[in-house]
Amino acid sequence: MEMKDVAAHEAGHAVILLIWGYPFQAVSIEKTNEYLGVILPDPTGATTFRQTTHPFWSLFMDLCMFAAGEVAVSIQNGDKRGFFPGILAINPADPVLESRTDDAAMLVGTANAFQLPVKDCVERGLAVAHALLSIPSVWGAVERIRDMTLVRRVLPYVEAKTAFDEVVTRFEGGEAISIRNRAYKKLQQDIEGV
Repeated sequence: MEMKDVAAHEAGHAVILLIWGYPFQAVSIEKTNEYLGVILPDPTGATTFRQTTHPFWSLFMDLCMFAAGEVAVSIQNGDKRGFFPGILAINPADPVLESRTDDAAMLVGTANAFQLPVKDCVERGLAVAHALLSIPSVWGAVERIRDMTLVRRVLPYVEAKTAFDEVVTRFEGGEAISIRNRAYKKLQQDIEGV
């Protein structure tokens, strides 16, 4: 995988977290034994966020965030189909989703927490991540964070947040929040209807 793809992947995760107001330490493309890139967590902020929000809100964020890395790479590389080969393989004979990447495994694991079919939850995560990252100024934030991370290798949260705030227009930021909230409300309604 090219470093530009790794940086876009991590920037996609970061932007979803920023839309949710979820804290992290940094965006990193420093290769480890396990990963080509990673969002370094802020354990204190993450614990506070998860303790003060509804469990499904955190799970919904995770669902969209795990999908966002592959979505960002797909958008960057011009895949206009909207859904992303390589993130999941679906066995038509058996509705079990088989993971091909660590993010896909976490996406499927998160989807399992909802009281809805896993495939439906995964598709929702992909669709919401795609809708959010396709907003022009939100995509601009992905590109800015990607480019800054390519230069710096590790981009602290405060710099990622500043880049996001400088690029995302007030109108389109409101549009992103609206998409996020409508999708969450629909998910809640579907869960309550089960």
